[in-house]
Amino acid sequence: MKLREGSHYSTELADQDLVALFESGLIDDARILAEPRDKSIRLIVEVRERQRCGPCQRGFIGNTAFSDQKLAKVISSRLKGLFTESKLEEARQELERYYRRWGYKQVHITIDYEHWGKRSVQDFVIVFVIKEGPRTQPWYEGLFRPSEKATAP
Repeated sequence: MKLREGSHYSTELADQDLVALFESGLIDDARILAEPRDKSIRLIVEVRERQRCGPCQRGFIGNTAFSDQKLAKVISSRLKGLFTESKLEEARQELERYYRRWGYKQVHITIDYEHWGKRSVQDFVIVFVIKEGPRTQPWYEGLFRPSEKATAP
């Protein structure tokens, strides 16, 4: 959350925090309450967490280059409607392509399924396990840096 103790309250920041909470996919409901205190405001964030059982949940482990929200956006179009094994594989491949476009040529992503009861894909918690590897510099990146030995004419 961007709202911190000691910072100035902003409705834009509060809205961004609520959007980030909902995009995480871990909550069903959230609201921010404000109580006046002398010359300041006390903020209370009430959150109702989503149950871990039931419809398929997704998460990410091992990602340091990109946030969970960004990776969820990358695969959101692939995981609409009923989940199937082929859709999950497409989402995994899309995540690998995304990482490679950003210079992570050695990325390896696997899918870990945590089972929560019945034998259907809908009752699984899907976790994408990411091994990013080192980031390599794209070939064109060095072209735009000025030479250290260059002198003005």
